[in-house]
Amino acid sequence: MSSRSMQLSKICGNTDTGSTTFLLSRVEKKMNPILLKPRLGCVPDVPKQENAKINRDGFIHESVVLIAGSEKPFIRTPKGTVHRNGTLDNYKAEIKDFYHFMDLSTAAHSDQAQIDLTSGVTLASDLAKLVNLITSRAATLNTGNDFLWLKFNSGRAQVLTAVVNKQLVSQGHEGDIETVPTLDVGILYANSTPQKLSQYFLRKRSPSDQNYEAGHKVDQLLQRYLSYVSTFLVSNRVNCETTTGKHILVADTTEFIGSHTVSSLLQRREVARVTCLDRKPTASRSRSPELAMNGNAAVYEYVEADLTEYALGLPDSSHAALLGSVTDILRC
Repeated sequence: MSSRSMQLSKICGNTDTGSTTFLLSRVEKKMNPILLKPRLGCVPDVPKQENAKINRDGFIHESVVLIAGSEKPFIRTPKGTVHRNGTLDNYKAEIKDFYHFMDLSTAAHSDQAQIDLTSGVTLASDLAKLVNLITSRAATLNTGNDFLWLKFNSGRAQVLTAVVNKQLVSQGHEGDIETVPTLDVGILYANSTPQKLSQYFLRKRSPSDQNYEAGHKVDQLLQRYLSYVSTFLVSNRVNCETTTGKHILVADTTEFIGSHTVSSLLQRREVARVTCLDRKPTASRSRSPELAMNGNAAVYEYVEADLTEYALGLPDSSHAALLGSVTDILRC
């Protein structure tokens, strides 16, 4: 495997932090600054520049407001932008209703958020019920379904982790620190079905289990991939930039791509193409049509990849095309 292939095959994304603002991360600083510095002018500063363009009252977007409905219009400023504080106040009841069960001591539906760790079957079933509760679904998720495919966004992922961890504390599992299973968003994304998540918990509670060591090695592997992002420099990089524009590769192991970040990249004249590496892209994310922005036609596409496989698990032709085209790599 060539050095460029090895570098590209190490690309990974960060877990989603749950912020409703911008998740564009910085290019890893451990790389050669002399080679990278002349070519990164248009990339790391995107969130800062985009934030500077937006009025304070326009930060909240309609798609971010929970349970938004036409019968309750957004509060607008005289300029027509969404008034953040006014809109949040208008939706206070809906937001409170959505998050109320995070406080299990006072939650009206706390009895629906029970975690039974006695067996993998009961635990997986309880986790599936929790996901259905959080997504307001009528028992549509079974223990083998991937909930990342059910529009389980970063906010809901954080709700699930909070509910599970508070339940563990309330049930008195905090006594033995060594065997207390805890959940964070990274673990959730790496074990994205109730069944896999229950198996993870049981491994953590039973270190002597024969499968624990293998599971622990997998966890270490995932953490290594999630801890940094690698980049590579192709021999024709300068030619790519000057003749066809920048090709930005967004590495994302969680499938959650910041839409505002991608939109910002597409609006830059220097960017000709944005490719997002997704672990499990959905049908709606297969490929977007060309978007004409600022007089420049920028292509936006999703590519399914496996960050643990040689050449990202891509066909040789697709992998070679990335090697010869990508000029910058970001992670979300």
